[in-house]
Amino acid sequence: MCSGSGGYEPGKLILEKQKSISKLTWHQFKEKLDEIGFWGMATKEKSMGNDGSEWILEGVVNDKYHVVDRWTPKSLSDYYQCCDYLLKLTDIKIPADRKY
Repeated sequence: MCSGSGGYEPGKLILEKQKSISKLTWHQFKEKLDEIGFWGMATKEKSMGNDGSEWILEGVVNDKYHVVDRWTPKSLSDYYQCCDYLLKLTDIKIPADRKY
């Protein structure tokens, strides 16, 4: 988690935690990445705003790095659902009305 506020740079890393997950959970997440075509997605889209949030997903496989950055993705979008899947695996509790 970073310290930045909406509409500004992400800021500094303020929270870094690791958590072990089962092989099944890992495979389910990899399937979600495949479903959204993560490795082929454009890093950025043109849409930005004055109020909202930045959802950034990074990945590395076989020394290949890729990042996808979306401004306030719609809650029903595949990208949102994929990122939300990861959030739900954490101990970070974000009220539904604060996820946007």
